[in-house]
Amino acid sequence: MNIMNIGEFDIRARIETAGAIENEGVQVLLAGLQSSIWGNAGSGARAIGVVWNGVSDLAVEDDMVNARDVRALLSRIRDILAQKDDAGIELPTDTSVRSAESSVSHGFYCIVDVKIDGVHVPFGFSGYAMSRKERGWLGELEMGFVEHLQCFLKHRAKMVAREMAMRKAYTSLLERIGGECRPAWLRMATIDCWGDAWFDSRPYEYAMLILDEKLDITLEGHRVKNARELRGLAPLYRRAQRKRAERRREIDEARATGLIDTVAEALIRHHGRQPHEVMQECVKLGRECIHAHVDLAGPDEPTQGIWFRDGVLHCAIDFKGGAYSSGDLMLDQQLPESYTMAMKGRSLHELIDHPVFAACKPRITSVKRYETSTNIRHTMKSRLVYPEVLEVPAMR
Repeated sequence: MNIMNIGEFDIRARIETAGAIENEGVQVLLAGLQSSIWGNAGSGARAIGVVWNGVSDLAVEDDMVNARDVRALLSRIRDILAQKDDAGIELPTDTSVRSAESSVSHGFYCIVDVKIDGVHVPFGFSGYAMSRKERGWLGELEMGFVEHLQCFLKHRAKMVAREMAMRKAYTSLLERIGGECRPAWLRMATIDCWGDAWFDSRPYEYAMLILDEKLDITLEGHRVKNARELRGLAPLYRRAQRKRAERRREIDEARATGLIDTVAEALIRHHGRQPHEVMQECVKLGRECIHAHVDLAGPDEPTQGIWFRDGVLHCAIDFKGGAYSSGDLMLDQQLPESYTMAMKGRSLHELIDHPVFAACKPRITSVKRYETSTNIRHTMKSRLVYPEVLEVPAMR
């Protein structure tokens, strides 16, 4: 499969460094990933945001903050921190500034990350206030920063211990998931300098590199309350990620484009198209938007869609009296029990007169009757798809 290239970022970096990725490094990562991560609320990309380049104006959602004002805020913060004369505090630089969305308030902020005893503390400032520059705006932001800074320094030992616990849990999560999972981001959620601090229970935002449904490297991230919750996420990802990693290795070793099930292939050929062409279209769409889905039906026809699941191209077909999706056929009526018992082991096209089922002849494996419907499943087979039209007789 045509796997996403994430540029200079080393996805095989040792996960012992988890949580220590700097702003510059994560920007290299995001720049190399598929653009669909920015439209996916579950990717974590918007919580990471965009790092300031030190020259341009900074877009904070709908507000455009002048570069001079960003520089003025950063200079005031640096002066305040320098006066502390604290060896544990690193003065922020241009790349310490970023524009991002808070997973707590869902507002957008100009964020200045200050590293204190190795902990990135994200102080958030209102883009609205910075762009409108009402009288005394910089002084008000400064007062909020000083108040929250003092609060963190008062409890710094506890905050460092919490950070270390979160990093340990994050490393454990990545190890337990396995597959192609790699670290991307772990940081305390943005602190609104016009709001309450509540550092002791502040949630963390995490993101990691995983394989998506089409076996591309993508970003997955959410908010967690504590280390226990973060560590406990492994079962949600482990099975799917290891299956996808194994399939990706199989595809790479065969120098193929991907995998397709027999019904999806029959549907594609029924519409006069080639599997590798539709697969490339699905991959392209999936990199531009959240879901990779190609509908082969005409404007007035029922859905005949092609989509990825765990690296395999499947299909969905709507028709009068029922619907089919990836080996699962649901009829809008209850078939007689005597009739359904005789169907097991027979070809699906003997029950449903459809050219796609007639072409691939899947065998029925189970029939379940409900009060107003009947569910029918069949054997699922798939094969490798290559960049050019190539018949591969061996079926999985």
